[in-house]
Amino acid sequence: SDPLFRGLPDVRDTVRGRLTARHALDEHWALRGVLSADLLGRGGGLLAIASVGHRRALSASTQLDLSASATWGSGTYVRTHYGISPEAATASGRMAYVPGSGWVSGQLGAEISTALSRRWVVFGGVGYTVMAGDARRSPLVSRRSTWSMSTGLAYRCC
Repeated sequence: SDPLFRGLPDVRDTVRGRLTARHALDEHWALRGVLSADLLGRGGGLLAIASVGHRRALSASTQLDLSASATWGSGTYVRTHYGISPEAATASGRMAYVPGSGWVSGQLGAEISTALSRRWVVFGGVGYTVMAGDARRSPLVSRRSTWSMSTGLAYRCC
């Protein structure tokens, strides 16, 4: 419904597979890598995320997590989410934009979580994201950076 996307095809729903690896550098610092792939071949492509995080206990039940990460997208991912194919350009009356693979964004985040009991945890956080590369130059991107906030309640089952 956004006028920015009028006449352009929707990004198709898909199922993504995710592989995560984490390496603790010491008791507070860790490196993490994530690969996320479109398992149904619906144009979702591949995402790779590299991050460094710092976790600090503020009390016996409360912890603070700080993180910095960078996201890279395959050509398929970047074209699907940030591109305008020649066919879509003709149909929508817009200029074609055919980006390639590359860095999509950088992120900074902070989250605090508190265990209310053995099973229940409340959490909240803030994040800052900056677009990068061909994704940043896309005519579909109206903001080059954005802030986010989250809050939630989690139940630990196991």
